[in-house]
Amino acid sequence: MLSPAYLEHLPDEFVRLFLGVENSVIEDMARRIVKTATLTDTAKWQYERLRAANASYDYIMQQLERMTGQTEGELRGLFEGAGVEALEYDNRIYRYAGLEPTALEDSPLLRQQVLTAYKNTQGVFQNLTRTTASAGQKQFIDALDHAALQLQSGAFAYTEVIPAAIRELAQSGLAAIRYPTGHVDRLDVATRRAVLTGVNQMAGKLSVAQADDMGCDLVETTAHAGARPSHQVWQGKVFSRSGSGRYPDFASSTGYGTGAGLCGWNCRHSFFPYFEGLSESAYPRKTLDDYNNRTVEYGDKKLSYYDATQVQRGMERAVRATKRELAGYGAGMKDADEPLRNALKEKFDRSSVTLKRQEAKLKDFTKKTGLDRQREREQVLGFGRSAAQKAVSANRNMLFIKNDATKKAASGLPKKLNLPDEKIKQTVNVDLSVLHGVVPKGANATEVYAMAGAGTSTPLRDVKRLYSSYPRAGPASGWQKKSGTVYTQNYKYVIHWYENHGTVPPFEIKLKGVKKR
Repeated sequence: MLSPAYLEHLPDEFVRLFLGVENSVIEDMARRIVKTATLTDTAKWQYERLRAANASYDYIMQQLERMTGQTEGELRGLFEGAGVEALEYDNRIYRYAGLEPTALEDSPLLRQQVLTAYKNTQGVFQNLTRTTASAGQKQFIDALDHAALQLQSGAFAYTEVIPAAIRELAQSGLAAIRYPTGHVDRLDVATRRAVLTGVNQMAGKLSVAQADDMGCDLVETTAHAGARPSHQVWQGKVFSRSGSGRYPDFASSTGYGTGAGLCGWNCRHSFFPYFEGLSESAYPRKTLDDYNNRTVEYGDKKLSYYDATQVQRGMERAVRATKRELAGYGAGMKDADEPLRNALKEKFDRSSVTLKRQEAKLKDFTKKTGLDRQREREQVLGFGRSAAQKAVSANRNMLFIKNDATKKAASGLPKKLNLPDEKIKQTVNVDLSVLHGVVPKGANATEVYAMAGAGTSTPLRDVKRLYSSYPRAGPASGWQKKSGTVYTQNYKYVIHWYENHGTVPPFEIKLKGVKKR
């Protein structure tokens, strides 16, 4: 028998590793969409579309085959360890009953059960590699074709279409299995099910084989809070494997041997030997009633424990999807031209705010409901410290932009801030009807002051545009609108410019007025 707690986190590391593959694939797709979607020549588009689709398929296959090969030893070790754990629990009961059960290492038949289960699951992963590559390639082609259709219609700009295509891929995740009904299992779902179901079915077969050898007819199922409703009716109860006597029939009552039943798809229930007159039920009626009727409150709603865990799973999926979005936008920015890069940067910033809001909501939900926050279910391998720091920084900047006016009103800072003389950092063209020339870079500016932005109580209306257009200039909070006067022998030039910690973009400095001295 394997306990529900043992089974709950068993697939986590494998899911985390394959989520890393998914993240890498989304990044790869984003880069290919950026490079391919904007082609206008029809013949070249068709060629590049086919080439990109084939390259995407090859990349998915390569990444999944690499990960499957890397985890082969870990997967075998997982099955062997789970086999030992399952039989050790059962064997303690048999020994207490005065029987002499065979240990796993001493039974070729039981060892073969473990090996067969491991090979079957390894085969599932190999099949997943092929189905995921095919389904993922179709996702990529669909996203690329949809983007091209929108661009060809002339109704949408490429700076709108490409970010939307990347978001669509990231939100859906990498498809692993596409059923004829249209239902799609994502890679993380298929991975978790393959590991959890494979291990638990193996444990069940070991328990049955040992029970046959020990002549044990009765078994008791495990129980846990938050079980799916269809499993609550039989969890924690005693059954007869032969179906004789006063106990219900094991297989027909629990669905053992079927995908929807005991030890089936994603099931964390197991079973162990029970000897009437010797064993005491591990799950008294009070415990089962608590498991089956447990509720939690969140806000003004009362939820069953099972429904609450499903809400939590949904929140965790949303967090992972947003992290995939951030990865896709970040990858797309590397190969984009400036307008598209700015559009992707704006999407990245918005998604960063969304991520922090989702994480805060998930934290609040688990705290108020008493559920364990399972951070491993929120993680995406590849979304490491660097990516997280970028998301945190973007979130901080977006919050500054949103709250700047309110905070400045209560800041007590001056409306404008007088500053020392400084050198003009960009050349300014003078193109008037009566005067032509330039105010050269390096000219001395006097009467310098910041009229809005950092250091003042005056909000900078253009801060959102500036931060989006020049993300490398510095944080949103660093932008100022400044004014300075340059005097020459005959003229007085008033110059305005936007600056962020010494950086003045060439297009953000203007001549505001000229007077003859």
